[in-house]
Amino acid sequence: MFAIQSLQSEEFSAQGILTEISQKAESIKAEFETQKIATAQLQVDVDALRQQQRSKQEEHFQINKGVEIREIQIASLKQEIDRATNDTHQRSASLVEFENKLVVLQSEIQEKNQDLERISRRRTMCLPESARSRRPLI
Repeated sequence: MFAIQSLQSEEFSAQGILTEISQKAESIKAEFETQKIATAQLQVDVDALRQQQRSKQEEHFQINKGVEIREIQIASLKQEIDRATNDTHQRSASLVEFENKLVVLQSEIQEKNQDLERISRRRTMCLPESARSRRPLI
């Protein structure tokens, strides 16, 4: 009997240990499932963030590309403006030079016309009256 009681006591003790181990196993299983779900959610979040990061990288690349294109266009336009400004200054200088030459030529024409007028008057005075009526003035 003592052996049966000892075996029953051992069985009861083993049963208690088994129950305790089963409870711990269930607890660990539940915790594992919770962690598995949390890990899966974190993986979904990481994937979404990775996709956003790729999208932002592409957007950044496109923006930088656009900026570089605009900078090239601005540089080109500045060169064109400089050329146009230089052309304008050159044309202005040419116009001023032309106007100065025009003034000089008008002055020379006026002097030549005055000289011609004087010569014509002298010639008219020098010619006799009869010759004046026959010959046209040159």
